[in-house]
Amino acid sequence: MPRRRVGRRRRRLKVLVVGGYGRMGRWFASYLRRKGHRVWITGRKGYKLARASRQLRVPKVGFGEAAPWVDTAIISVPPQRIGQVVKQYDSLLDDDCLVVDISSIKRPVEKCFKALRRPVLVMHPFWGGSADSIKGRNLAVTYPRRLEPRARTLVEDLEKGGAVVTRCTPEEHDKAITFTLALPHLLGAVYGFSLSLSELPPRRLGRLGGRSFQTMLGLARAVAEESPEVYAAIQMAGPRYAKILREVSRRIDEIASGISGGRADRFMETLITSSRALGMLGGS
Repeated sequence: MPRRRVGRRRRRLKVLVVGGYGRMGRWFASYLRRKGHRVWITGRKGYKLARASRQLRVPKVGFGEAAPWVDTAIISVPPQRIGQVVKQYDSLLDDDCLVVDISSIKRPVEKCFKALRRPVLVMHPFWGGSADSIKGRNLAVTYPRRLEPRARTLVEDLEKGGAVVTRCTPEEHDKAITFTLALPHLLGAVYGFSLSLSELPPRRLGRLGGRSFQTMLGLARAVAEESPEVYAAIQMAGPRYAKILREVSRRIDEIASGISGGRADRFMETLITSSRALGMLGGS
């Protein structure tokens, strides 16, 4: 008689989301609850925590209170506060509790998480708290190389939801986000600012714009909807980013000088260079 295959039993996690009333904290609390895990949330501001608890239909835990019953803690706070919060909660959680980082910058975080004597998972979901679907969205996992069972469950649940998982080092991750996050955020913010100089009503601009306008408007709106504190931290991604900004600024100054003198040759050169760079990227 053929042996019946028994599938791996699905692990049900007990998850505490620290910063659970923020945009990403709420997203993870809601998503994991729908996936069948038990979820609690906590955060510094009591009134926001109580409201999120009611809306998400998950119990709350007072900020700084011990939670020895959870087996997984997701840290969803601005990058500059991660070290402080992780240090605080290290003594409030069970020694075997998995601590998960979901921030946008990885090299500083990795040092903090490697120092912990407990299971950890360092990952970056490339979507915002307003995402209705994560199908086709990227998820970077940077540490550790071998995932323990609870970390594997989290990553697999996101993958089953449609996320595309990529393993990389913290160094490669932070080098990439200069171009995939920091610059797009800056361009979106600057474009939104430039619209205030148009002297035309936004609705009128929409009637007199094409696809490029709609694309840039969409980027500006997406950036404007997110946390200024978090996005400012991404702008501080690394010293190489400042060097790139200076180069971009110099190129813009050259284009502006040329246009003032009735020439657009520097703009055309920039467009040609852009086309070549996009050609190297291919269809990715």
